[in-house]
Amino acid sequence: MSITKVIKIIKKNYIIAVFALVLLLVAIVTLGKVFAPAPKYVYVKVRLGQGLWWAGTLKPNLWFTSSLKKGEKELNIQGEPTSEVMEVRYYPYKSESSQETLYNVFITVKLAVNVSRKTEVINYNKYPIIVGAPIEFEFPSTQVTGTIIEVSREPFREEKVEKIVYLAKRFAYPWEYEGIKIGDKYFDGEEIVFEVLDKSQRQTFEISSDPFGNLTASNLEPGRYVVVKARIKAVKKGDRLVFGEEQLIIPGSALTVSTSGFDFEKYIIGKVE
Repeated sequence: MSITKVIKIIKKNYIIAVFALVLLLVAIVTLGKVFAPAPKYVYVKVRLGQGLWWAGTLKPNLWFTSSLKKGEKELNIQGEPTSEVMEVRYYPYKSESSQETLYNVFITVKLAVNVSRKTEVINYNKYPIIVGAPIEFEFPSTQVTGTIIEVSREPFREEKVEKIVYLAKRFAYPWEYEGIKIGDKYFDGEEIVFEVLDKSQRQTFEISSDPFGNLTASNLEPGRYVVVKARIKAVKKGDRLVFGEEQLIIPGSALTVSTSGFDFEKYIIGKVE
């Protein structure tokens, strides 16, 4: 058969050839999806902020915590989700170098990952999924950079307990006691984790020495010894109770927390019930 005859046949059956080619491509894509290995998922907790030791960055502000939403997904070029935000929690952070209100932000993310058959090493995009490694996401509303603090093959199941804590502060200003309101709560983005139940105060005195070394009791500025009774929700990790992923709930430790009406700063845990 001459080339001329072949060209004429192709021209006459052009539509049929194109249709057959389309069917062939659809069949290839369908078979690829059917026989492709099912995606593997892991769950990670990420503390927001650059995870590299040489790149210290500021912690997020309130506007950032408002922009990141549970349910946001990162998609690949096929439009399939590769990561999904399952949980967003944030806790106030006190910085001596900044007067801004900053937050420790923790997100739980479900990842579609690749797992090496030989080494069992887990990778997401170009990032190794191990505790301490940096990771980055580009969600529709927010770009996130952080450090992986926990990894699980299954959804996280944490044992949460409620405790009564007594917070104390020496030499508090009189207005601090007035600012603390019974019933004030803190919502961490997912649930109420702190609530003021009661408060008490008494006057305090400062013992100082004069220029000759004599000890004297002075009350140049009225001070208060303030005790606050509060309900707190913590996570049990082994024999320890942890609040906000990082703060141990034990007598003698400082607790950084806020309510809708008051910012507790330099308050120490005196007793846990």
